[in-house]
Amino acid sequence: MCCIYSSNDTKKPQIDFLIATVNAYAARKKSIRHRHHRSISRERGHPWPHYRQLQAGCLRSRESSIGETDLGDAGELAVLKMERQNLIDRGRADLADNIVHISQIEEDGAGYDSKSYTHDGDVKCIEVEITKGGLISSCYVSKLEVAFSKKCFRNYYLYRSYDFAPEKSQGSFLVKKGKITDYCEFQPVKYRVVLK
Repeated sequence: MCCIYSSNDTKKPQIDFLIATVNAYAARKKSIRHRHHRSISRERGHPWPHYRQLQAGCLRSRESSIGETDLGDAGELAVLKMERQNLIDRGRADLADNIVHISQIEEDGAGYDSKSYTHDGDVKCIEVEITKGGLISSCYVSKLEVAFSKKCFRNYYLYRSYDFAPEKSQGSFLVKKGKITDYCEFQPVKYRVVLK
């Protein structure tokens, strides 16, 4: 949030009102998301319903343009479809019915995008990273996603989608399991800064 003051301002103009409005909106949104998430957790056995330690201050590094958001959503939906079909093909339609698109419930607050299962019934926490370019094209992950992959590495899967055509919902996929730091190289490209 940016607040601009004129040179003759002696007090913070309407800042208390702005802060109260933003806080009320955030609290309402969190409350609605928490109630909905809690019901999903009870119904579908969410593996980590209270994973919140690193949520504060962790913002997604991915640019928020409409085009990239649409691309990300298309990739996540393609992975969900692929996961469902894979479980059905292996005779586990019961598990296919319990797949959850977590990022639609919690936005980017969970540390991963979707909850699926192996054919043995083990939970898979799937993070989808997608580009239209080739496999060596860079993608972005948040501090929260990296931390979650370290904390829950036994259940963490990175689905790296590349050469993705959103109009066809098709692309190539490379799947990695475990801590993202074990198989990805990180380069700092963005910093949060405050005035000294």
